[in-house]
Amino acid sequence: MCYNDKDKVYYYLFDDVIRGGIYEVSWNMRAVSLENKTIKETYLYSKDMTIEEEQESYCYYDGMGNIISEEEYKKLVEQKVSSCDVLNATIHWEKNTAEQWKEMDRIELQDKLATSYENFTIK
Repeated sequence: MCYNDKDKVYYYLFDDVIRGGIYEVSWNMRAVSLENKTIKETYLYSKDMTIEEEQESYCYYDGMGNIISEEEYKKLVEQKVSSCDVLNATIHWEKNTAEQWKEMDRIELQDKLATSYENFTIK
């Protein structure tokens, strides 16, 4: 979680790893923010690794999906963290069964997430 004082917006930064078998891996970084009661997801950058003939190769992408150099990728990583105050936060999520979540439409899910996000605590 980080807070950008310039924008007056809290961002939840998260990454995930997508494996395409043992020869492909993709690391992705995204941010979710609540701006004017609208949930916004921003793709920040990613790194893909492939293995061919026992050789690892990497490809780096910016937030627009353009190929960038490893140095540019590292700058993006540093820039995102340095552009805001990093905080630890706890976000409350309402308890529902998997079936209840599946039955909710997109608007209901957004309302649940918005309520959770508005009631978070900062440590």
